[in-house]
Amino acid sequence: MYYYFYSDVARAISISGAFLGVTSLEPKKCNITTKNAFIEAVSLENPKDDYHFVLDDKLLSYPPSGLIITDLRGGYLLHFKSFKCTTEFKVIAQEKMQDAIVTVFCDNGVRISIETTCDFFATTIYENVLSAQIKRLNDSRLVLVSFELENEFRILIFELNKKIKKLYDKKVTSFTLDKELKTTVVFSDIKKHAITTTLDYCSGDIKEINVEISAKKDLKHDKIINELIPYVFLEDFLVGDNYQDFLSSEIRQKSDCLKTYLGEFRAVIPPPLFRDSNEIGLVYKKTEQQYYVDYFTFTVENNLISNLKKLDY
Repeated sequence: MYYYFYSDVARAISISGAFLGVTSLEPKKCNITTKNAFIEAVSLENPKDDYHFVLDDKLLSYPPSGLIITDLRGGYLLHFKSFKCTTEFKVIAQEKMQDAIVTVFCDNGVRISIETTCDFFATTIYENVLSAQIKRLNDSRLVLVSFELENEFRILIFELNKKIKKLYDKKVTSFTLDKELKTTVVFSDIKKHAITTTLDYCSGDIKEINVEISAKKDLKHDKIINELIPYVFLEDFLVGDNYQDFLSSEIRQKSDCLKTYLGEFRAVIPPPLFRDSNEIGLVYKKTEQQYYVDYFTFTVENNLISNLKKLDY
C-alpha cells in the first residue's frame, strides 16, 4: 500500500525505525508492505509537536487529533497539522459589553468564552493564532470573532440569544468590516480564482449574497492544451465560474445533472503514481479529519469535453 506523508512544517519521518526522509512542502511517498508499521513524525521545530502511532486500520478509520487522512483508493495521504500549543494562560482579546463578556485566551490551546445573563458558551480553536478581534455587528444580537492565522483568517459569528449559538465559521484569505462584512477567498488553481462575498446578517440568519468571482489569469479557451482542459473545467465548476464553454453541445444540454454527478468536491488533483495517468481525482470531505478521492476520465475533442465518466474503482 502506498502512503504519502505531508506536513505543514519540516518533520523527520521514520517507519519502524528506518529513516524515510524529511517532509515539508513536498510529500514523502513510500510503499509500506509490513502490517502495523510504527510511524514517527518528529518536528524539527517543536519537540512537543511530534506524532507516534501504529499504522493500522483503526488509525485510518479514527485518526488522532491533528492528523488528516485522505483515502486515495490504492493509497493514503497522511497530513500532519502543526499546532503550537501554549500552556501559559494569556488573554488575547476581550470585550465587555452591556449584555455579554467575550474573551479569547490561551490555556492549552486558544479558547473562546462568551458569557451572558442567560447562558455561557465556550469552545477551543486548534489553530496557530497570531491575533484576534471581537466586534459587535450592526445586528445587536450578533458578535464576530476573527482570528489572524499564518496565511489566512478564521471568522466566527455568534448569536447572543437566550441560548448562545454559533452561526458562521469559515476560513478566508481576507475580509473587511464596515457597513457590511465582505470576505475574499483566493484559490491556488490554474486561473488564480478569487471569490468575494458579502454576508447578509440582518434577517436573523447568515446568508452569503453578492458573490463576485474573478480570475487573475485570463486563459483563452483555444490556447489550452487538451490535457489541461478537464482541470480548468473542474476548477471553474468548483468556484462557480463559467464552465459551459468547455462542454460539447451534447454535454451542455445535460449540464444541470453535473452538480449531482460530480458531487460536492473540495479540490482537484492529478492522479497519484499508482493510478492511470489519464485519470483526474476529485477530493471529498467525509469528516473533519477524513477525506476521500473519486476518479474521473474525460474525453476531449476539438477543445471540448464530449464525455466524462466516474470510475467505480
